[in-house]
Amino acid sequence: MFLFNVSRETTRADISEHIRDQGVNLIDIEECTKPHNKSKCFAIEISASHFRQTMNEYFWPKDVGFRPFYPAKEKRNYGSDDDSAMSNDTVTSSELARLVEMSDRDDFTNSYS
Repeated sequence: MFLFNVSRETTRADISEHIRDQGVNLIDIEECTKPHNKSKCFAIEISASHFRQTMNEYFWPKDVGFRPFYPAKEKRNYGSDDDSAMSNDTVTSSELARLVEMSDRDDFTNSYS
């Protein structure tokens, strides 16, 4: 997930605390702010089971923007059978599309309440 329009005074620890206080499993957080930006931005990695909960405007403080995060494509060694570097508990862009599709279905149940 990508957070933007975050106050310049906000730290990684502040974001981590906010996420964890709401019962979400935070895996990683990285600040992505450019020196010329007037506000901060962060890339956060959460467990897939909390995706829908965090993609809600009421989860974040007022005026903080959020959207799915699409990392730059990395080179991949296609000759390798070792996919262990990718955790099954994180959201990739293809998994994100599937989760969004699932969340739009009427039979999708909200498991985080």
